[in-house]
Amino acid sequence: MHGNGQFNESIAELWPASPYLDSGFAVAYLQSAQLFCTDGYYWTDHYPQNRQTIKQAFELIKQQTNIDENNLTLAGFSGGVMASISAITHGIVQPKRVLAFLPYDGDYVGADTCPNIPITIFKAEFDANIDALFATLKPLAPTQQIILNGLDHELPNDMASYILPYMTKK
Repeated sequence: MHGNGQFNESIAELWPASPYLDSGFAVAYLQSAQLFCTDGYYWTDHYPQNRQTIKQAFELIKQQTNIDENNLTLAGFSGGVMASISAITHGIVQPKRVLAFLPYDGDYVGADTCPNIPITIFKAEFDANIDALFATLKPLAPTQQIILNGLDHELPNDMASYILPYMTKK
């Protein structure tokens, strides 16, 4: 899922599907319905609406594809992953795992426990502090944090090298 101010096309360039498709995974890019002027789409302006957008996407994927619905991973960048975390901690969707790239602290985390949904947070070394987010998530879901050395609020060049090892975990 794209970050705030992005489009599916921009995130697909930064986070191409080919390494995952080559490894046997299906990929769907989910775009927020909230267009913000011409700057792109935003996930963090209205969390309740965006949780429903994520739910509808999960339902559509389950209905229209031949996939194991118990093996869905929700992955995103910045605002997109903040909406994802909001959706699982409000009990809206139950993916197999969440891969969270560069989220920020905020009041978007719900109170629903998710003991079977591991969350891996990828935090850039020079990005904003997310200690409050990490502390909030720890009692709700099995949560770990991976530091991306040398990065600020940007995706690494080779996203697949970070993601694929977590996609294949049981």
